[in-house]
Amino acid sequence: MVENGDLIKCPKCGNYGRVVWVSKDGRTAAVRCSSRHRFTLRRNISTPTNSENIRFEKNIVFLVNI
Repeated sequence: MVENGDLIKCPKCGNYGRVVWVSKDGRTAAVRCSSRHRFTLRRNISTPTNSENIRFEKNIVFLVNI
């Protein structure tokens, strides 16, 4: 069983991230990864994606099924 503070692999990069939240049934957890991840910032879906909307951020939280 996964608990808050445990280290598990990040679903995107494979590095280890820290568990910051676990659902009541224990099936889903939120993992905060300290590595840099690329993501697209979209305010309006109808606008095309360009380089201004792509960012690199640290400490992104991913939801994972356990």
